[in-house]
Amino acid sequence: MRLALLVFILILALSQTACNAVSEESPAAESFDEAEHAARMVEVTQTLIDSPDPEEQAAGLLLAELSTSWRWLDHAPILSEAESVELLYTMIERSDSALGRALTARVCAMKDLQAECRRRGLDEAIVRLDGAELFARTDLTGIDDLKRTREVLVAAEGLAERHMELALLLLDAMEAHGGFQPLELSITPLSVFLSTTPSLASISRLCVEQAMDGSELDQACERLLDSMVNEAASFILNMLGASVMAQRAEAHGDQEAMDRYEQWRAGFYEWMGCASVVRQEFWESADTTFMREFFRYWQRHGEARAYALVAERAGLDCELPEPSPFSRAAER
Repeated sequence: MRLALLVFILILALSQTACNAVSEESPAAESFDEAEHAARMVEVTQTLIDSPDPEEQAAGLLLAELSTSWRWLDHAPILSEAESVELLYTMIERSDSALGRALTARVCAMKDLQAECRRRGLDEAIVRLDGAELFARTDLTGIDDLKRTREVLVAAEGLAERHMELALLLLDAMEAHGGFQPLELSITPLSVFLSTTPSLASISRLCVEQAMDGSELDQACERLLDSMVNEAASFILNMLGASVMAQRAEAHGDQEAMDRYEQWRAGFYEWMGCASVVRQEFWESADTTFMREFFRYWQRHGEARAYALVAERAGLDCELPEPSPFSRAAER
């Protein structure tokens, strides 16, 4: 429950920052038309769906599924439900890259078709070709299917984040289409990747409530939570990993560790306030060359250092957040 609340708070905070970037006080808001943006995104989505490239087609299918919640979409869905499902099953057979398979798995989760997608061989293809990665296989697992979640956790060889790969693909597609403002080119890829973060509630439940000391599951939890805290590129995953580790410490009676975590989290939220100013500077003024540099820097060095790069370019003073009490840096 605590993890689900934290996910909601983080996504709400980041989404609110995106909204602030197009507030009435923002110069970019004067020429930002939400309906026109949605119409252009429909065209981008259709272009991706029609692409011969399986990665682009999978990204188009994902956007088509997300478009059902675009409040400014004032016409028929991009794909009917029957067309969408047919394309999804085709993509299971066609996807020939890790990103394509991960995006296809995300659509399976969004449509609540995890079991059918597994039956059609997507899970086997992910393991055979990409290794036993956590996130794509979690997308193919129902939130209440704790037995399979345990199997996925124990077998997982790594997280396999694909967020920035998707962001760069969308940036390329939007730039090729033309007509988008820098603000749109910045916000849209980040908004889409936020919406594709898999639910980790079942992982939290297993690792906090059912992982006995020294068990195979306990070791898997330690390994993967450590990766989330120390290696994941996004704030959301860093925070989620630290949150579950704190809950595990609390369950073992280590209140001191929980107190250190609460103190660190308060400081982290303060840093996010500074980062929101940096985001607005970036969203309103960056050109596509710098955006691409920003996304690639994020992919290599993490979200915090990417925003530090933006702060430096903007002449703003926004120090990196303190490492979480569960990070390797904090232990040194």
